[in-house]
Amino acid sequence: MEVPTSGKVKLKFEGITKSKEFNILQPEIAGWRYGFLAVSENGERHYGKMYSQAKNEISFEIPQNTAHLWFVVSGAPTEHSIHKIDGNPDNDEQWPYKLKFENTYPKNEN
Repeated sequence: MEVPTSGKVKLKFEGITKSKEFNILQPEIAGWRYGFLAVSENGERHYGKMYSQAKNEISFEIPQNTAHLWFVVSGAPTEHSIHKIDGNPDNDEQWPYKLKFENTYPKNEN
């Protein structure tokens, strides 16, 4: 993420449980874990709070001397499902989400 000079970054998070664009096979067990991580110029890590709400607005105070900022998100269903690996992506679960950032944006360093 782009590191702002100071202040807070804000995020609107929305987990998606209804969509024809994704394989949402078990919306009743949908889940996510997400939060911010900042690393200072001397390598010290600053972990933000971890969140799990399907719809949420969060903020993260940028520590002084932050060199790197990440937003980390993972699909985290509330139950484990056994899924046979069969080479068919049409039956693979997906846990999509929407993000809207304030005071930062994703960096493209390719």
